[in-house]
Amino acid sequence: MDQTTVTRPEISSDIREAARAAGGGWLDEVVGDHEPPVPSRFIRGAWRLDADGELTGEYLPNPEYGRREIRCPYSGSRTSA
Repeated sequence: MDQTTVTRPEISSDIREAARAAGGGWLDEVVGDHEPPVPSRFIRGAWRLDADGELTGEYLPNPEYGRREIRCPYSGSRTSA
């Protein structure tokens, strides 16, 4: 089985504050200023939160982060590259 090592980004004070306000679940790390729903290519990854909104240290990077959306010139459909 192929395993990939992922380097977690630093946890900023903004992320810690947002986590405490959110409570349990997952907190998306959005890069830039975007209105919901945020396109997945602008979500760097997600931090897992415990029931008190504290970061558990578990981080899932988003493989779609940074990809650009392109439109097929023939069909007009959109895809990411």
